[in-house]
Amino acid sequence: MSALTETQTQKRAAARPSAAVLTSLFHLRKKKYFVLGLAFLVDAVMIVAALFAANLVYFNFKVPEINSLFYRDFFVWYVLAKLGALFFYKLYNDSAFETKSTTVLTIMEYAVLTTVIEVLLVPAVIFYVDPDTYRFSRGALLAKGVCELFFLAGWRVLLNIVIEKKALLQHRAIVAGMTREGLDVVRARGNSPFRRIVGYVDDQRCKDLTGNVAFLGTPGEINDILNQYKIDELIVTGERDLKRRVITAISNHSVSIKVLPRGLEPISTQLATCEINNVPFVEVNKSNLSLSTMAVKRASDIAFAAGGLLISLPMLGFLWVWYRLLHGGELIYTQPRVGRDGRHFTLYKIRTMIKDAEKVTGAVICHGRDTRVLRIGWVLRRTHLDELPQLLNVLKGDMSLVGPRPERPERVKEFVAENPSYNLRHIVRPGLTGLAQVKGSYDTHFEYKLFYDLLYAFNVSTVFDLKILYMTPKYIFGELFGEKS
Repeated sequence: MSALTETQTQKRAAARPSAAVLTSLFHLRKKKYFVLGLAFLVDAVMIVAALFAANLVYFNFKVPEINSLFYRDFFVWYVLAKLGALFFYKLYNDSAFETKSTTVLTIMEYAVLTTVIEVLLVPAVIFYVDPDTYRFSRGALLAKGVCELFFLAGWRVLLNIVIEKKALLQHRAIVAGMTREGLDVVRARGNSPFRRIVGYVDDQRCKDLTGNVAFLGTPGEINDILNQYKIDELIVTGERDLKRRVITAISNHSVSIKVLPRGLEPISTQLATCEINNVPFVEVNKSNLSLSTMAVKRASDIAFAAGGLLISLPMLGFLWVWYRLLHGGELIYTQPRVGRDGRHFTLYKIRTMIKDAEKVTGAVICHGRDTRVLRIGWVLRRTHLDELPQLLNVLKGDMSLVGPRPERPERVKEFVAENPSYNLRHIVRPGLTGLAQVKGSYDTHFEYKLFYDLLYAFNVSTVFDLKILYMTPKYIFGELFGEKS
């Protein structure tokens, strides 16, 4: 092996996360999922306890059987609906475990609204199901709402205290840029149970810092620093040039990047914000994807993908026979694509070109009347039916229904070389359809598509997804008639 090859191998090995880093990230996520799982389980217990306690007290420990039948028969659905409301109020997001006052106020709002809904909805359900069998008491429902408020708020405050004392959700962070704000953040490194400042990155060592604050390196070494020190949060306080160099140098790291908003041209109208040592920051690489939105998004992905695959099986069977008889080779072909956090996955697609179409030409974009494309392939391409097998990717979790379209690794390298911000589109799962597809066209320049991809990535919501899904058929029909968006 030549010296050059050895050097390249060493660089590639250094760029990969070490076993220690992966183990650290695993433990961090394990603690987070443990906290979320515990919160979910105990919340369910508290909801049930409030139901029993309120009815027992209200009826003086002699609950009429006719008043308990409704909750007995609809018990599972009742508990799931209440937990769903907690998801809706974002009580399973990281921020819900950081501020006790906000948590209590949110639970108060939850308890009031759900109680009002129950008082209005339960009689309607009983009337529709069986008014002769079920009875309910408005007073018992109001008492239950009060019990839920005290039970949930009390237990959540206790959980927040334990999380703070045990530092269960503490992030390892570094600061990039020793401006006045950067110095303030570094000096206050021991003040937060949710953040530990490991050190700082700058073009040179800061003379104003004393003590054991570590100088970790320069912005150009950011990837190695993130790996070596097991960093999961980057706080950028430097001037605009340093911001650009640091953010664009990061490749395929699942770190939360918080940037001082001075001089920032935000791509989002809903950027997540936070405050560190009384200094406001915005998160420029974090999707606006709350845990509740993520749960709804994933559930709809699974339901739609499973249903779509079942419906499309007859057509796929017909195409399999067609290809076997007329074109030879396999119906489905696979390609490596780049997904969330820069991970590679195998994408499934209906073959629309002749067998081994890229054996000579390599990976090239199909333009115009490409002679490699089969006649039936043009139909499949124009109607986007060639992408039906990607429903399996959605089912597996490699993709989502809506998101930036996944690109091939070699194409990603080309785009990143031209615009390093291209890596930011990988903060969300790629999708079957996306904003760049319904707003642009196949030939739209990648930088314009990137604008749409980042606009979506920073503003993910269920409503946004529904809008894009609604626009997708219109886009396909427009392509069929030769009309570009």
